[in-house]
Amino acid sequence: MLSFFRKYILQLLVCICYDEKQYIIRCHTWKKSQAIDTFEKSFEDKEKAIEYVKNLAKDFQIYYISAFFTPITQGVIPSSNFKDLSKFGVDENNVKCIAFNNSLLYASNTSLHSYQEDYESFGGLDLVYSPFSLLYYCIKNKGFEKKVGLYVYRYHDFVAMLICKNDSILFGSYFNITSQNYEDDENFLDEIKEEYSALDINDEDDEDDNEQNYDLKSLEEMGQDLDKLNELEEEQEEIPAESLETFSSDMKMIEYIISSVKEFYDNPLYENSFLEEILIFDEENFSHTSLDYLENELFIKPKVELVDTLNLMNELMVRDLKL
Repeated sequence: MLSFFRKYILQLLVCICYDEKQYIIRCHTWKKSQAIDTFEKSFEDKEKAIEYVKNLAKDFQIYYISAFFTPITQGVIPSSNFKDLSKFGVDENNVKCIAFNNSLLYASNTSLHSYQEDYESFGGLDLVYSPFSLLYYCIKNKGFEKKVGLYVYRYHDFVAMLICKNDSILFGSYFNITSQNYEDDENFLDEIKEEYSALDINDEDDEDDNEQNYDLKSLEEMGQDLDKLNELEEEQEEIPAESLETFSSDMKMIEYIISSVKEFYDNPLYENSFLEEILIFDEENFSHTSLDYLENELFIKPKVELVDTLNLMNELMVRDLKL
């Protein structure tokens, strides 16, 4: 009976993303199975974010809070059997698992408990969404393919990856770009700046003189250098620092993707098959240089689709709460 009357009451849905710099809060009001209003604010100060959510909640009889779950201690194994966790190096006593189609989505008990505590002051968490949940939701919305596909979801520095055939999950991996211990990482951006400054795309006669040996130690295992940078006209002008930082982040992500694909192909634990498509869901535009590099390495032209994480979270809240 309560659920029947609930749809006639104006409700508040609060979606929160924290990117290690600020809290981004987007709220939707909901009534009679439709959205009424949407508003958003960002806070670097946690106390101000808490105060904002609490003040909003006072005006609603019913409200729900969800958060984007980003800790590195989460993942997916391509098995629905809890006993198989150990095969993939996961201690079943230290994680909580949920069924995830033909697989298991897991997260460490410590991280989940810490997240609950962190958001207790907001009013508590009703729902928590992993990047894997959003990624699989995006794949489902696009329509499952019979071919083997590599699917990637990136939110700032957090990257989730699934390899699927139809709706079956064959492989899963999760990664935080900033947490990776790259060799010579401190010089990564400086090297890229030097390479860009050496480019002279306008002078085709001097092309041979301008070829660089892109000896980025963190990318050596990919098997090729980055001389494809010379082919992009978009890079003719002086590149601002922000673009270089974005390029650095994109290339680190590409390195991770290629490394994960190699694990999928080489590790006998996985039912590996050759990839036939690559689709990246991202909040921001992806570097053309990075996409070209990924295509050269995996021999598949990647596609990129822009997404809005907070909107996806709201859609999942509506679905899960049966509003």
